Amino acid sequence: MKAKTTNRPPTVPSLSKRSPKCKSHYFAAIVARLLVVMPALCMDARVARPQSEPPDWTTAVRTQILQHWFQFQKGSNYPVSYIVDFDLDPTGKLIGRPKVVAKSNFSMPPSTTLLEDAVTQAQPFFMLDEKDYGSWKHVTTTFRSGDKDAVDIYAFTKKDILGLTTGMSEADARQVLQAKSCRVSKPDAQIMECVIDANHRFRVRSTANLSPNVVTEINYFFRSGEIGQAMIDSVSAQFRTRRWGPNWILADGVTMSIAIVEDNYRDAPLWELSIIQNSLMNEDRAALDAKARAAFPKPKF
Repeated sequence: MKAKTTNRPPTVPSLSKRSPKCKSHYFAAIVARLLVVMPALCMDARVARPQSEPPDWTTAVRTQILQHWFQFQKGSNYPVSYIVDFDLDPTGKLIGRPKVVAKSNFSMPPSTTLLEDAVTQAQPFFMLDEKDYGSWKHVTTTFRSGDKDAVDIYAFTKKDILGLTTGMSEADARQVLQAKSCRVSKPDAQIMECVIDANHRFRVRSTANLSPNVVTEINYFFRSGEIGQAMIDSVSAQFRTRRWGPNWILADGVTMSIAIVEDNYRDAPLWELSIIQNSLMNEDRAALDAKARAAFPKPKF
């Protein structure tokens, strides 16, 4: 669900009695606040990448629940089925508590607490068309203990920031940056920077020892008038997954985080949205170690 926003400018009081210097600071503060209302990651139409068609609502709901279902209890690998039943409001949020019933051949049924918590933590559910609310306002579905390993639970999460993804080649990343009509620089052998304008810029880190070298980390800096939970909710909705602690999980080994890196009362806060794929960093280190070992001659006895 996309949050509704308004671009209505604030009322400017009379400044006839203010000094020229005071007027200048006053207008600068207003203009800065009006630069961006929604997060900049969804405002730049020049670089937005079309997303794949969303799945049917049942798949969307089940996938989001599976992202939060961790079966820590003993016996979770044995055949167990769970019937899950709950109601949703038009925004995809739960109405009341979910009902979960476990069915198995055990004399003592397994706990349903973890699955109940998963449903609660997964909401609000994304990729649901409000026009079809009559279809998904009541959800009844069945989960089995092996479902989480049988499907790609991150198949429908957004994994790019304005067209840049981890794992893409360094050459492809450069092309994406150049398409934004920005100044691309390379201050370091592994880093590319791209300044789109005063309020939007990228920093991309790549491997150094793979062939070809690929992107391991993406940092997007942008100013936005949204702060706090409103920003968190906006990011979650756009990437179609809920946050776990300080991070979002976009795929196995791929995490995303966001933080304010500069906050000046005259400007909208400067945010940094980062995607990191640690497995590629590990591959790069392993390749470097292999090169170092190869420099030594083979032993002769």
